[in-house]
Order: sequence, then C-alpha cells, then structure tokens
Amino acid sequence: MAANHKERQRADGVDVRIPIKRRSEKVKLIVFGAAGKSGRQLVEQALAGGHEVTAFVRQPDAVKTKHPGLKVVKGDALDAESVSEAIAGQEAVLFAIGTNRRSTMTVCAESTRNIIKAMKQHGVRRFIVLSAYGASETKDTALYSKVLRSIIGKRVEDKDRQEELVRESGLDWVLVRPPLLTNGTRRGRYRAGFDIPIKLFSSVSRADVAEFMLKQLTDDTYLGKAPTITN
Repeated sequence: MAANHKERQRADGVDVRIPIKRRSEKVKLIVFGAAGKSGRQLVEQALAGGHEVTAFVRQPDAVKTKHPGLKVVKGDALDAESVSEAIAGQEAVLFAIGTNRRSTMTVCAESTRNIIKAMKQHGVRRFIVLSAYGASETKDTALYSKVLRSIIGKRVEDKDRQEELVRESGLDWVLVRPPLLTNGTRRGRYRAGFDIPIKLFSSVSRADVAEFMLKQLTDDTYLGKAPTITN
C-alpha cells in the first residue's frame, strides 16, 4: 500500500512532505442516512470497495441492497442510545442524513452531537460528514450561497451548527461541501479543494460525492478541513 504524505513547512519556508502511516484499505464503517439518495451511493460503493458496512436507518425496508458485507440497523439518529449501540465496534462513521419537510430544523446538528458523543465513548476516530457549500465561512463567498440561504436559511443554519460541532469534536474529521446534488452517474471527474469558484448552477452528482467521501477513509489530505467538491 503506497505511503501517504502531508506537507510541513520548514523554518526556511520550504514545504516538505513527510510520510503518514496509512490505515487499512478495508474499513468497518457505519453510514447514517443510508436510505437517502446520497447514503445509498455510499453504501453501494463502500460494499463494492470491500468495506464492511452498517446501514443505520429508521426504516430497514428502505434499504434494498442485499450483500453479505452489509448489516442494516434500525434506529433514529436523534436517539443517543441507539446511535451509541450502532457505533460500537466501528472504525469510521459517514454522515449523509438529508432533510425533508418532516425533518426538524436542527436534525443535522442534533444527530451529529449524538454521533460525536458515541464515537468518543467507543474510541472511533474517523468522521466523514456530508455538509453543504454555503455553510459557515462559505456563506458569503458566492451568489449560490446567498440564494441558498434565502430559500432554506434555517436548514443551512443547521449545517453551520453541525460544522461547528464537528470542528470542536477533536475527532479525525473531514467536512465535504458540495453545491447542488444531482442523481447523475459516477464519472470520477470532479474538482475538490479550496477556493473553487461556485456559480449559481454549479452541481455535482451524489455518486461522485460518495466516491470522494469514501476516499477520505484512508487519505489524510483533507483531514481536519472542509473541501468543496463540484463538477
């Protein structure tokens, strides 16, 4: 398995790359929001990649995928006890809980609080979170962000709080920020990083976002950071 690296700046200002010990390529992970459109992509791609997957959902019948490496757990992310039980024994957590008209306006922050508490309780470090472009410091960086907040401001504020909780958690986290999500096919051709221009109609497929999120399980490039991802 190839060594990963991170950059460190020497006293003379020169960036050098030092090796990072990589984790196993095969991970025992849990997906919160596994029945949603993004969650399904995470589950299916994770299984295809050989990972051992737990799908945490409110309605198990909503998970149509059948696979020997898949375990479906019924629970509510707003219930701290069921979250703790599901996270015990995992190596990584992926968050893909979406919202709809029936969701509370604080579902992302409240469920994230429960997840972080359980991760600390059980010694699970890796937390990959599907957030959104327009949250936190990206709220004033593009017309897209301003329009988004004018339409679903309370939902984005929930993401603001979620990101704050993740940043303060002390875990090994990555916040993934896409603009508009589509149901397009997985192309594997997308831009990820920082200072990427986001236009009013910028978008990226859920399939490509899932691919990127799963890469963060064993890659430290964006550890403790919040990269944007878009086509």
